[in-house]
Amino acid sequence: MAPFFSPAGSILSKSVYSGTKAFAIKGSILTHEQLDELADSDSLDTFVSKLKGTPYGDALSDLQKPFDAVKIELALRHRLVKVARSMITATSNSKVLQAYYSKFLADNLKTILKGMALEKSYEETSRFVDLYAEELAGSRDVIVRVLASRRLDEAVSTLRSTQYGEAAEAAAKAFTETKNFQVFDIFIDRAYYRTLLNGFLAERTDKTDLRELLALDIDGFNVTSVLRAREWGLSPADAEQLIVEPEFKVSREILVALARSEAPGESISQLDKTPYAGLITQQDATNPAWISMLEAGFERLRLRAAKRTFTWDIFSISEALGILKLLEFEIRALAAIGFGIEQKIPRNEIMQKISGYGQGT
Repeated sequence: MAPFFSPAGSILSKSVYSGTKAFAIKGSILTHEQLDELADSDSLDTFVSKLKGTPYGDALSDLQKPFDAVKIELALRHRLVKVARSMITATSNSKVLQAYYSKFLADNLKTILKGMALEKSYEETSRFVDLYAEELAGSRDVIVRVLASRRLDEAVSTLRSTQYGEAAEAAAKAFTETKNFQVFDIFIDRAYYRTLLNGFLAERTDKTDLRELLALDIDGFNVTSVLRAREWGLSPADAEQLIVEPEFKVSREILVALARSEAPGESISQLDKTPYAGLITQQDATNPAWISMLEAGFERLRLRAAKRTFTWDIFSISEALGILKLLEFEIRALAAIGFGIEQKIPRNEIMQKISGYGQGT
């Protein structure tokens, strides 16, 4: 990614500057009542009109009719991208925040590679891809070449010299073996989380608070990815290769045991030995969606941790990362509302799906 310009100054002054910006943005997080009012929209036109009166108005200014839920979600992400850029500048190129920014590229790559695996046309796939983050960072060329590839192997070859080259190759191999397109998610995510972890390890500031945020990201990925890998037909050895190291609160020993588990109850018994005991119980072992329930549990912990960053060390980089995560959750909630309105889902059902989101919840 292209380097970012940032003002000179001490580490303390940079933390104060980014912390002040983070607190200001936190004050604009939509309340649960505002989300409820948005969910009460009778059409996507009304939804967009209401959103233009929020901090997302600028992001939606170029959105053209006819509206659909996908177009609205991609436009909403522009605000997150701009805030991420501003936080990188405010922190003088924080290694963690630069690593976080690469998530936008990773998300686009997952969409494109899955589309190619499913033999979708360029038009079908490009509808779900937005290059705003890459344009701002000056890294648009690579993703454009990948998107223009005619076959999956051509796309993988294009990525070979990038940070996602090894992951794309491994994902393509796993897809050939399992025929499950979702394997692209876990392999590309692994590359992203390795980048994020390396950024954390290279950070020069006090990392105590950052550690709490990163622990949930890395632990959550490690636990759920090895379980998903097994569920989708990969071998225990292949699942173990997905582990991001060094680990935080879930040891490699536990993760290897999860990769080798043959039944949900066995996996849950291993999780009971970690600080995440209780996210899933033995009573859930017979539920076919037990891994999804576990993933949802980690998401709840991530949301709580992002909110807590503003009660930890005042004016630290953790607040900059925390506000990005809060905006990410908020956009996810808004996307769910948009989808619900598009599909004519009742407001109470939409709000039930996004319970826990919003200021004051």
